Amino acid sequence: MKFLIFISFFFFSFSALSKDSHSHHGKKEEKHLHPVTMEKSPEKVLIKVKGMVCAFCAQGIEKNFNSRKEVESTKVDLDKMEVLVKYKKGQSLTDKQLKKIVTGAGFSFVGAKNE
Repeated sequence: MKFLIFISFFFFSFSALSKDSHSHHGKKEEKHLHPVTMEKSPEKVLIKVKGMVCAFCAQGIEKNFNSRKEVESTKVDLDKMEVLVKYKKGQSLTDKQLKKIVTGAGFSFVGAKNE
C-alpha cells in the first residue's frame, strides 16, 4: 500500500513539473509577468527648469514637490536651473505630472531624465 502511495505521489509530482515546460507547436510556453513587476521604478529624476532665479523660487518649487506623497526629498540647483527629486521607494511621477508641478509653481518645464 505504501508503495502505491509513493508511486502515485511520484507520478503526480512529475506530471506537475512537466506542465511547466509544456510546449505548443515546438515552442516553449512563456510565462508572462505584469509589466509593473518587470520594470524598476526610478529612484530619482533630474528636471530642467527655466525661470528659477532666486532662493525664494527654489523654496517654492521644493514645497510643491515635497507636498507630493511620492516624493521623499527635493534639491534645487539654481546655477544649473535643475531640480533633483528623490522618490519614496517604489514611487514615481510621470513626465506629465512633473510638468504640471513645475508649471503650477510658475516656471517652464524643459525636460526630465531618470537618475
